[in-house]
Amino acid sequence: MNIENTIRPVLCTTGHEPCQGAWFGSGVLVKKQAHYFVTAFHTLDKYGKHVRDLRIISRLGSDQLIPQRHGIRTHIDDTHNYEDIILVRLDSFFIIESGLDGQFWNLSDMDRNLQEGDDAIILGFPEPEQTLDYENNSGTYCPILIKGTVAAIDNIEKMIVINTPSSIPLTSFNDLSGGAVYKMNQNHPLGISLGGIILQGGRAANIIRALSVSCLLNIIDYYEANHFKDDLAKDKLLRMKQDSDAPQGPNS
Repeated sequence: MNIENTIRPVLCTTGHEPCQGAWFGSGVLVKKQAHYFVTAFHTLDKYGKHVRDLRIISRLGSDQLIPQRHGIRTHIDDTHNYEDIILVRLDSFFIIESGLDGQFWNLSDMDRNLQEGDDAIILGFPEPEQTLDYENNSGTYCPILIKGTVAAIDNIEKMIVINTPSSIPLTSFNDLSGGAVYKMNQNHPLGISLGGIILQGGRAANIIRALSVSCLLNIIDYYEANHFKDDLAKDKLLRMKQDSDAPQGPNS
């Protein structure tokens, strides 16, 4: 699996023509029973954007969008309040039919075993590497891979700290937020596992901070245990309505 396929830029509508979308950060495609796009809430909030403004492209370089079902700001209960994470449930029917399923990271308990000293891979869309023309709605979204080392794990706040080399040719870690931290994992069939979702980066200190994937698994497990069956039934009804509303050919 090419893990670079699992990340997407955070694109939002601007409300101004001719520019249909503008880039605001990074996000990750993950799945369990359903398919999701995960990003940091502040990638939207700092620009006054909302989940309804998100546009998630099916592939880098494509104008095709993945249909969204709804977004969840992850205040779940008193013990599951990860308020800087947004979970957007996507249209699983569309994803499977479009051959996109293989671009989603399949979350499992094997992703939970992050430890200090692990080799880490940071993936996202840092601001200095993006060449964008908002007025003409064009540009290149360039995913960047940065190697690092897990320096600390806060088991209370569920945050992890990754040290990065000072030789990285980036002037800023801006807009890496919402991106992915993977780790080398010999026990995983793919030799790698998802370690966390980036929430903060400091280029001057060569540090990336991320929310542990254990929190993300808790969020999704809670959501799927309480809502998945009802949402799946709604999806089937919606798909049936879309099919019935589609234009019929002359031989239909």
